[in-house]
Amino acid sequence: MSTELLARIAEKCAEFEGLLKRGEPVDLDLFVQDIEEGDRERVRIELEELALELGYSPENGKSAGSFGTEVERYELKENLQCGGMGQVWVAIDTQFGRRVALKEPLSGGKETVWKRNRFLHEAEITARLNHPGIVPVFSKGHHRDGTPYYTMRLISGEDSGTLLDLINEHHCKIFASSWEAQHSLDQLLERLIKVSSTIAYAHNQGVVHRDIKPANILTGQFGETLVVDWGLAQTIQDGTGDYIQCDFSSPQGDASAVTHGTLGYSAPEQLCSGIRSSAACDIYSLGAVLYHILTGRPAYSRDRFSSIDDLVKAVSTGDFPAPRAVRRSIPAGLEAICLKAMSVEPKDRYALAADFATDLQFFIEDLPITANPDSSISSATRWFRHHRTVFYSLLATIFIALTALVIIGGRQSMHNLALKAKQIELEKEIDSKQRAITEADRLNRQSIARESLAVDALASFPQLLLEDDALKYAETPESQQFRKLFLSKALDFYQRTLYEIDTETELADVNRDKLVGMNQAIANMYRELGDYKKSVECFQEVSSLLRPIMPPLAPRGGKKEWW
Repeated sequence: MSTELLARIAEKCAEFEGLLKRGEPVDLDLFVQDIEEGDRERVRIELEELALELGYSPENGKSAGSFGTEVERYELKENLQCGGMGQVWVAIDTQFGRRVALKEPLSGGKETVWKRNRFLHEAEITARLNHPGIVPVFSKGHHRDGTPYYTMRLISGEDSGTLLDLINEHHCKIFASSWEAQHSLDQLLERLIKVSSTIAYAHNQGVVHRDIKPANILTGQFGETLVVDWGLAQTIQDGTGDYIQCDFSSPQGDASAVTHGTLGYSAPEQLCSGIRSSAACDIYSLGAVLYHILTGRPAYSRDRFSSIDDLVKAVSTGDFPAPRAVRRSIPAGLEAICLKAMSVEPKDRYALAADFATDLQFFIEDLPITANPDSSISSATRWFRHHRTVFYSLLATIFIALTALVIIGGRQSMHNLALKAKQIELEKEIDSKQRAITEADRLNRQSIARESLAVDALASFPQLLLEDDALKYAETPESQQFRKLFLSKALDFYQRTLYEIDTETELADVNRDKLVGMNQAIANMYRELGDYKKSVECFQEVSSLLRPIMPPLAPRGGKKEWW
């Protein structure tokens, strides 16, 4: 396309736009008659695209090339929000009968190319990103006066607002318990996790937001968390993968144009001209939002600095109080996450927004985080918190086992003591019986000895009577009568003595020879008294006493004979 044709198209577009804004109908066939026939179709296409961009459509009943006054599709109802660069209205979409949010630049003042380009860029970036955390764009167009606008989903409801509202509510509320306060903080952290996931998606699509702050995060009554205001976003412009800044340079002397984001939330490198922004800028801003959540105020409060230059210098050097220096109750893990994300050097921050979200999620779930590695004690404490039921069950099991061991040990000790006492008692009883046996044995041996002496005495007494010469050879009748009487008395004593001695006992076996002698003496006394029958019987008794100990005689004539 030649330079001459481009100039001709620009001239025709300016003339065409002027006619439409004045409300004059335009027939494109007639309007392009002065263009050379070969270029006429090209110019016609450019004019149609301009008309559609400005919100004009072909008039009803006329040819497709006839354009007239704009048919307003949206009816503005109430002003929802007004910022430094634009305002948002609640509008009615007459085509679909729904409520939408309509955003347009602020009216009044001199409209600049920079403002227009930034506004259109925001609409295009927002429309290009398709994510639950980004407000979907429905359409874009121009009002009758040429002011651009775009419409998007309306976040409405009594509890709708921004994350800044929720942060202020959290820090102004008096909680009944520490658990309730922690639950409220966890809800804010979960919303920040959603924001981080949205930013991670944008980074994946090659877009850097560059103006993340609580006021640019919308919250809905049903848990919606949406990142808005993508007017300062950057996109990948070449194939290197680097994020380079779009050309939004403001006109000289336009003090309202802020191209570096919001002081206090922007990364240090965003404040330095000539330095390309990267995903690390958004990660810094996420850390600054976390700081605001934890402390209830921005890391760089304006009241701490006398001038903007001092504030910029503090941001560049990372001169801000640590979260726990502001509120001692802030958990050390959250402080570590915040400080890591807000590191002055981009290389010291999280590599990805998803890593920042993961650490926050891990903190909520009481898992180890990369920003603050656990010590051995911390790991043990965390394990105890996660396995409290198992720990108490194990502790109860150990207690029951120890109690059972103590009871069993006590019973065993009592049983052992009882056995020991029984053993001592048995030992005493055995000792007593042993002593009794020893004493009985001694008495038995003594008795045997005495009986042996008595038997010896009895065995020798008959022999003395029979061999006494005075009694044996007495010739007087009186002497003979005395001898017989004396022998009868002695015989009677011997018989009673032998009757009392058990000849089957060991004593009888030991003194068998003496008993034999006593029986022989009795037999002799019977013979001396003239009772030969009794004498024979006594000799037979002697024979029966000797038979067990006498060996058998050699057989004679085929018969066994005993002597």
